[in-house]
Amino acid sequence: PPPSLKITHSNGRFVRFFVHPHSKALFEKTLGKYDWKQEYWATPSSSHRSLLIWDPDSNSAPFGIKTTLDAMIGGDVRHLSRSQVVRATAVSALLKTIDRKALERRVIVFVDEPLGVYLNKNELGYSVRELGFVDPHTELIPMFSLYSKLPGGRPPIVDMIERSGIPATSFLEKFIIKPLIDQYHYLAWEHGLVGEMHEQNVLMEIKNGLPSGRFFYRDLAGFTLKPDLR
Repeated sequence: PPPSLKITHSNGRFVRFFVHPHSKALFEKTLGKYDWKQEYWATPSSSHRSLLIWDPDSNSAPFGIKTTLDAMIGGDVRHLSRSQVVRATAVSALLKTIDRKALERRVIVFVDEPLGVYLNKNELGYSVRELGFVDPHTELIPMFSLYSKLPGGRPPIVDMIERSGIPATSFLEKFIIKPLIDQYHYLAWEHGLVGEMHEQNVLMEIKNGLPSGRFFYRDLAGFTLKPDLR
């Protein structure tokens, strides 16, 4: 689990606030009176504001955060707003009302975001992502990586299709199209959860070089609740 967000000093109680290295200037005015510490190391995932972070001086496991990035990417400034932080934690709470066995039968796994923090002054912040579900013997890759050509090689999906021994259309139907449509249908029409299930937010589990059938969904702020569909 991530470190406690509550910190107690002799001069009061505080909440730990993580700032992306490229966003320090954005928060300087708001947080300038506090001490800045570089306690954690981080590496980005497929999104530059989704980070895997860890304390190099501790044996504690790494954890994930999605944080405000003060940069323009794809025509959009990648801030994480209050509404996104709140929506992620609300969807997290909603997911816990769904029968876990029902999700397991449909091999659906969510990267949970059980808590988040934002500043009252500018309403920007971060959310914490739990990574305890990761099996060290499996590989998780975002869907867009399936067709990304490796240096000097071929897209991984080409090798997977050859390894499976079935036609390409049958492979896509069996391992990608049907499972994703079934999961989307279940979440939307049973629970009113409509998500942005694009290639960056959907992770495929790979075992022994082939899809296991399980999909991992991240970015709970990308889901909206449609009560009429529940």
